[in-house]
Amino acid sequence: MKLFVETNWETRATRFYLQDDEGRLKTLIGIKDGLLIKQELSPLNPTNVPIYPLLEMGDYMAKEFIKAIVDYASGEGIKTENENLLKGKLEATEKHLEDLRRQFDLLLNKIVNQ
Repeated sequence: MKLFVETNWETRATRFYLQDDEGRLKTLIGIKDGLLIKQELSPLNPTNVPIYPLLEMGDYMAKEFIKAIVDYASGEGIKTENENLLKGKLEATEKHLEDLRRQFDLLLNKIVNQ
């Protein structure tokens, strides 16, 4: 599932959409009349049916809401895809540097001991 955030700068309203991909169809989870609903969207057959967001609020409140979610996730050890990717790249770089150090030490020892 993915969370999409859209801000309309004219109305200063921010809408949150929860998307679940099921094959070729995209399903958005929204709220209509106080009930959760599934809204199926097909990229091949766009419709003019209104799409209901999961949550809607003013842009200032939305910024504070997102910040609170990020702070909570950080405190719980939950990482974003980007953070996990950066961590993986850092670990790979560290391993690569260790390998280079070993190779350099072997080469240096070979040169010195000749």
